[in-house]
Amino acid sequence: PALMSSSDTTAALDTAIPLLAWYAFNGAFNVENKRVLNELSYPWIISWVQLAAGIGIAVPAWLLGLRRPPLLTAAVLLRFLPIAVLQ
Repeated sequence: PALMSSSDTTAALDTAIPLLAWYAFNGAFNVENKRVLNELSYPWIISWVQLAAGIGIAVPAWLLGLRRPPLLTAAVLLRFLPIAVLQ
């Protein structure tokens, strides 16, 4: 088999590194979340605090132009309707 070119290696690393970082951070989040749930047996409150923290990060980023807000159309909402109903 032929060796990968430099651009192929860069493209592979550009995919692999964020994927591995996401996996590691997701694992750490799950462990920490379980530790918090073991200490505080109020899962609804913890969920609301986590949701509020996410909103507190996303909305200012949208307002300051750091990230584009998602484009929500009726077609997109209808696409997610079955998932929302079955949740």
